[in-house]
Amino acid sequence: MDERSRLATQVPSRPAGDLGDQDLIARSAFCRSWELTLIAKSKQSPAMLDLHWSLRPALPLLFSPGQDLTITVLQDYERAIRRRYTVRNYNAERHSVGIQVFLHGSGVGTWWAENLREGDSVTAVGPRGKIGINRNALGHIFVGDETAVPAMASMAGSLVPGSGVVIGVVQEPELWWPYPTSLQWNWLKHSAHWSKTVSELVRGFILSRSLSYLQVHAYLAGEASEMLWWRDLLVELGLSAQQISAKAYWGGSKANATHGEPI
Repeated sequence: MDERSRLATQVPSRPAGDLGDQDLIARSAFCRSWELTLIAKSKQSPAMLDLHWSLRPALPLLFSPGQDLTITVLQDYERAIRRRYTVRNYNAERHSVGIQVFLHGSGVGTWWAENLREGDSVTAVGPRGKIGINRNALGHIFVGDETAVPAMASMAGSLVPGSGVVIGVVQEPELWWPYPTSLQWNWLKHSAHWSKTVSELVRGFILSRSLSYLQVHAYLAGEASEMLWWRDLLVELGLSAQQISAKAYWGGSKANATHGEPI
């Protein structure tokens, strides 16, 4: 069995059945199918790839910060195996789009990204994603792991300078690069002490902006079980469940399903 086939066997299908392009398109406004052709590939950090693609058809990509493209990374007989990647930049004149891929473990997404060559083409569906910026909030708190960095950067980068704090709970903080100075980025090492530091950062941000806890909104993304801890921590600090938007990107040691999400 070759590597491609071995990786495909690790990807589960949804219990209700695999989703086709039209199933995914029906779930999001302004969503359609696209053909992407790779025009440039580079590394932002040792663990993050920048991929720039030409986009066809030459139609506008109407996306909100934090939305993604769902890309078919492997065709396994009748199963299309997809992974979701945040739109990081878009050039309407050149009909090009950029995404970032965190090289996460040794799964199908990492294998696909590392083996891409300029000129390769893939199919995608998008934009997708239901979580967006709450424009009624006066302060914004982002907490996520390495897989959430592109989405946090996209959403936080759309804010008024000084109105957001970003907390990345990662294994190796020294690997991560600076982000725009208009935003407060904090890189924490994943350890037994991270919850205390997150609490201090959230309290400090709210106090420094003279906000009440009722005036902020939090956005959580990353591993499923850790998001539950982050959510409980923010509720303990004073946020309500309605002030927290959360999205599980992956779950434990089990591969995401064919539609690119944990089950």
